Amino acid sequence: MKLRRNEARPSANRARVTTLAIVLTGVVGAAVGGYVIGSRVQSPAEAASRRAAPEASRITVPVDRQALQNSLVRRGSVRFADAKGLSLAGPVGGDTAAQSVTKVRTAGEQLEEGGLLLEVNGRPVFALGGAQPMYRALRPGTIGADVEQLEAALARLGYDPGPVDTVFDVGTQLALAKFYEDRGYAAQSPTTAENDALRAARKAASDAEERVKQAQISVSEAGKPATASEVLALQNEVKRATQALETAKLNRTRNDNAAKAAVTTRTTELDAANAAATAAANTLESARQSGLDPRDGITPCDTTCISRLTSDAATAKSAAAAAVVALETAKADVQIVANTGANDVLAAEDALTVANTRLSESNAPKDTRSASQALESARDAATEAAAEVRRLEGITGISVPAGELVFVPTLPARIDGVKATVGTAPGADFVTISGDRLNLDSSVESIDADQLSVGMKVKIEVPGIDTTYEGTIAEIAPKAGTNGVGAGQVYVRITLDDAAAGAELNGAGVVVTIPIQSTSGEVLVVPVAALTTRADRTNWLTVVDESGVTREQEVKVGLQANGLVEVSPASGGSLTEGDRVAVGTAGTQPGTDDAATNDTAASDG
Repeated sequence: MKLRRNEARPSANRARVTTLAIVLTGVVGAAVGGYVIGSRVQSPAEAASRRAAPEASRITVPVDRQALQNSLVRRGSVRFADAKGLSLAGPVGGDTAAQSVTKVRTAGEQLEEGGLLLEVNGRPVFALGGAQPMYRALRPGTIGADVEQLEAALARLGYDPGPVDTVFDVGTQLALAKFYEDRGYAAQSPTTAENDALRAARKAASDAEERVKQAQISVSEAGKPATASEVLALQNEVKRATQALETAKLNRTRNDNAAKAAVTTRTTELDAANAAATAAANTLESARQSGLDPRDGITPCDTTCISRLTSDAATAKSAAAAAVVALETAKADVQIVANTGANDVLAAEDALTVANTRLSESNAPKDTRSASQALESARDAATEAAAEVRRLEGITGISVPAGELVFVPTLPARIDGVKATVGTAPGADFVTISGDRLNLDSSVESIDADQLSVGMKVKIEVPGIDTTYEGTIAEIAPKAGTNGVGAGQVYVRITLDDAAAGAELNGAGVVVTIPIQSTSGEVLVVPVAALTTRADRTNWLTVVDESGVTREQEVKVGLQANGLVEVSPASGGSLTEGDRVAVGTAGTQPGTDDAATNDTAASDG
């Protein structure tokens, strides 16, 4: 405003403004220069103060109240419980044809009691509940605990076998027939071999009855007296037997003499052969000594001559040896001929005795004892044959081949896997079944195994899936390295608490959290770093109030987990939720006496 009133004197005003600007510029410049110079000029104390670290500040945290828990975290895999491979106990069907699968089930299907497992050669294989495995064919007349197990299963399914007992009877057959029929099959009728056996038994019984009739006729005939023609025939038989005996005696004498004469002849031949062998040997030796050919006594006996004489000597010696064998054979023939002749005479004597006996019997009263005994034997055989027919009729009927039933301890079950394929023979473990519940296989280090017990609860998580399942430890292996886990590890089996847990978990890799120790409810907790342990092994906290005043509080410690520790005030002290405690200051370390007594300014962290 004032400038506007002095606008009439612009020159004077302009001069004063210029002068004021110059003065102000000088003053400001002097001030700035002084400040700059002053900032660069420091005393030694100021310089040391600027180089020192800032004053340490205390970090505090509130005392919290929560439950603490220590856990083991392990990997595991999920499977359906009680997996079991099923195998056939024998052939399917009643024949011995090659076994070929004609129908199979699908993995993931439910297997109910009485349900079809597969077909072999068009014949069914059914699953029934029972602890005892099938090990034989069951047929009428079979007795055993396996029959009782079959009848109990049929009764459960609504097919009345009569009294549930250990006997495979008509009631069992009728129940089986209806069981098969309701499933679109026919129960196994008697096999060809069984029918053949029954037919053979009936034929044998019929033949036995016919022999009884023949034996009865023989008894009747045995009591009749001999006719004149029969007596004459018997007398002629005695004459022929007498003549045969005389002939046998003459032949024996003639053959004995011939055999002895042969020995004499062979002895003479042996003597001649020995003499010839001796002469040939002497001739050879003489030629070697004189060097002359013995044929003329003049010509030298060369190598050819010696070779000839050696051959002659060998031939003569072989002839002598053959003569020895011939003589021994002749001597042996003497005994053989004697024995043969004696046997022929004895046989002729026996024949004559029989002929005389028959002739005597024809004149004696008739003895029917032999015929009567034959009749009794025939009747006994007929009785046995009839009993065999009744036995076979009792066991020939509807049966169960060993391969057509598979007993499973627990049903219903889930079909986990099917190895059998259409067109091939059903091998071992052709189907794998399991229970409806899921199990989890895991393991822990041996050093941690003592902290676990059957019945402990666990948490189960599937990586990448925001779902948590609960489980229970059902089995802990008795020692490390068993149940397929590595050395130094102990197998742990866990059952899922949720019986309806989805089948999608089957085969999944999971993370298992096993709480091994926890507090009983919520407790006061502080970070482990807030604790200070003194030389007397007591534990202390530095409690800081709102104004920064500190006090030392002795505490008792409990469970430690996840960087926190359970604390409670020792006698005579107090500690409540929300109190702030120091967790360390610069220049000190938690857990030392210095940290416990350090007193610096407090600040919240």
